[in-house]
Amino acid sequence: MLRLRFTLLSALILFALFVSQLGVAFLFQQDEALTIMLLTVFAWCYLILAAGLFFANRSELMDCLRDGLLNRARARPGAPPPRSEIR
Repeated sequence: MLRLRFTLLSALILFALFVSQLGVAFLFQQDEALTIMLLTVFAWCYLILAAGLFFANRSELMDCLRDGLLNRARARPGAPPPRSEIR
């Protein structure tokens, strides 16, 4: 997501997870315990995929965190002053 691109494979995996999660919730409406257990498995799948993406993009993630947290915003020429300076 940091690169703002999806490959066809990642889009298909996300779509399959979403459709199967929706199907599980719809098909097992009567068995609440099974629904909760299966949706918990889906949640773990999402967490594992997110951890994998964070690991795969760790250098880009660190660059984004460094740029976002350590750099002070600079005013653009012609931009209005920050609200703290308006009185």
